[in-house]
Amino acid sequence: DVNAGRTGNLAITVTGAGNSLNLFNGNFTVAGTATFVSPGSISQSLGSIDADQVTGSANGTVTLTGANEVNELGAFATNGHDLSLTNAADLSLAGDFDIGVANLTIRTTGTGNDLTIDHELKGQSITLRSDATITEVTGGLINTNTLNVSGGPTVALNAANLVNNLSGGAISGSDGAFSFTDASNLTVQNINAEKTIKIVTTGAGHNIDLAGSLWTFAFEQGGITLNSAGAIS
Repeated sequence: DVNAGRTGNLAITVTGAGNSLNLFNGNFTVAGTATFVSPGSISQSLGSIDADQVTGSANGTVTLTGANEVNELGAFATNGHDLSLTNAADLSLAGDFDIGVANLTIRTTGTGNDLTIDHELKGQSITLRSDATITEVTGGLINTNTLNVSGGPTVALNAANLVNNLSGGAISGSDGAFSFTDASNLTVQNINAEKTIKIVTTGAGHNIDLAGSLWTFAFEQGGITLNSAGAIS
């Protein structure tokens, strides 16, 4: 285990082509920034990272799925490989992520542990999961071919997103509300929310194509709203 104290930062670097960094079941406690660098993959399945911010780079898959408690995920380069992070605390995506044709998976676990997007996320496929709310704030943007998202009680992704295909699981809670805005053609399927669903496309000719179900308890009270600058089909 590593404890960098109240003000410390931590940097772990692996060198040598093809070598990987495996954090095994270690516990890393860092008041500042934890940085992990590897010429290969970076992996963690047990243990934890407790830090204000995590950053790094790899030339392989990055899998950080322990019982982590990170406040911010900063810029993390994977050079076209998948990145997965599980976090048991509020998490802000505070760095731009461009993982090319790879997949980005972010999950927060535990009641009240929100996921906030305040920079651009870019990849072939992006999955966002939370046991609490998922929101975009100023500076946040999702740019992907496929976005899969579920959370609750609120998912509010209303920047000028660039998503081709949108799907989601349950938006939980008695006030469960899902809202999404897209600045391109959008195909939507399989979104379930307890109360409301609102999907908007902006920009001339940007259509909404319903390829699967939209479901809400509040349907008869106008619980589903579709607004498109193009057609709805």
